[in-house]
Amino acid sequence: MSNRDDPGRDRDRHRRDLFDLWIGLNLPEVNSSDIAAALAHCMQDRVYSYPQLVGHLKTKLADPDFAADLNGLVRSLPPDYDIAEALDLVRRRIGLELRNVPDNPMPIGRSVA
Repeated sequence: MSNRDDPGRDRDRHRRDLFDLWIGLNLPEVNSSDIAAALAHCMQDRVYSYPQLVGHLKTKLADPDFAADLNGLVRSLPPDYDIAEALDLVRRRIGLELRNVPDNPMPIGRSVA
């Protein structure tokens, strides 16, 4: 089986995408609007609305396989990396740039089923 045929490959890539976004969004020079615009450009008509993104992030947080550590993908995790906080950072910094943002967006939180 090649790496492309591995069903775990897509899950690992998304975990790594979250980690990479967390790193980038913690840099002061990174502009969230630019990331959201790049996402919109890449996804075109499939780009998430805010409610779709939050639903997707909640699903990821509830998935124990997704929430597993990244030890097989990165050499070491920064001590302040937390998957729930990383997901909420994406919601706050990128999600608020998307369409259909509610007046009072709520954090994703750990208690999501």
